[in-house]
Amino acid sequence: MKKKRVFGFGLGGLVVIGLGIIVVGSGFNGCSSFSITQEEAAIRFARQGQEPPEFIFQETDPGKIHFASVGEGTDTIVFVHGSPGSWSALSRFLMDEDLKKAGGLISVDRPGFGLSEPKTPERSLREQSRSIAEALQKEGVVENAILVGHSLGGPVIVRMAADYPDLVKGLVLVAPYMDPEIQKRQWHN
Repeated sequence: MKKKRVFGFGLGGLVVIGLGIIVVGSGFNGCSSFSITQEEAAIRFARQGQEPPEFIFQETDPGKIHFASVGEGTDTIVFVHGSPGSWSALSRFLMDEDLKKAGGLISVDRPGFGLSEPKTPERSLREQSRSIAEALQKEGVVENAILVGHSLGGPVIVRMAADYPDLVKGLVLVAPYMDPEIQKRQWHN
């Protein structure tokens, strides 16, 4: 008796197909689709009874750095997302009333992510650091910045502290991507 071969996707195959439909259906364009729109941000902040952040573009070489900013003060806390991601991955911190008391809060789109340009992600930590530092300095952040880096944002802020020590007051590393021997580069990084 001959057995019939049945083709099945299994759970893994269904997940891959589902993600493909989501990515294609969302108009995926590089890493830019991992961000929320300004309208979505306004709704998210309004639900918390807060004004939306100010959205800022600063010209740098070779493109623009986009970030969301709330509050002001002598100290600034700067959030740098991992990969994939955008400023909105850390937006909940911009709504934190205790953090706002510390000073200004900025969440950055790393080069190639969110609305920052160029749209191709920058691989060099030195270049990411330079672009973000230049944008922050143009925005008036010249010292006393506390940098918070999540995942691949971790080595970016460490590089910033090494290259721009006068800009940085302190670092907070949240689940940083720090050891290339353990953490191999993935397609989404």
